[in-house]
Amino acid sequence: MARGRAVKVTWIVLQALLWAVVAGFLALLAVPRVSRFEIFIVRSGSMEPTIRTGGVVLVDTRARELRVGQVGSFRDGKGDIVTHRVVALRDGGYVTRGDANRTDDSTLRRPADVVGAERWTLPYLGYALYLLERPFIFILLLGSTGGYLVISELAAIWREIKNLRRSDETAP
Repeated sequence: MARGRAVKVTWIVLQALLWAVVAGFLALLAVPRVSRFEIFIVRSGSMEPTIRTGGVVLVDTRARELRVGQVGSFRDGKGDIVTHRVVALRDGGYVTRGDANRTDDSTLRRPADVVGAERWTLPYLGYALYLLERPFIFILLLGSTGGYLVISELAAIWREIKNLRRSDETAP
């Protein structure tokens, strides 16, 4: 009896974790669409140790005017996003530098290049999000998680039908 109870508890915990994973990823997809925040994956070590490679940066897109010492995200000339610290204001623009770098960035960042100010970072989540950007991995995770949840619910329904049939057969 104890083994059956342990299996049932494990099953419930596993389902709750899978639902939490699905809900978490849906929330991460929804944040940029329904709020003033943007989520960026840190792909280089230029801001270490403050922001580690593989981390996620939550950027407030309404914070367009940055101060010296503040970390901000900027569009560069190639369309990429760079997240660096403002080290000086010069000629109406921002002089920036990664915390791990010894020299300032060669490009003066214009106010029009500002995406927003860093509000929060979460280490290592970027690795998971990076994998989810790959269509095969995303479909595999969605299919396996959704498939598992559907199959587990179908199994529960099947068990209930069998129990109802047994109770009908034993009824006088």
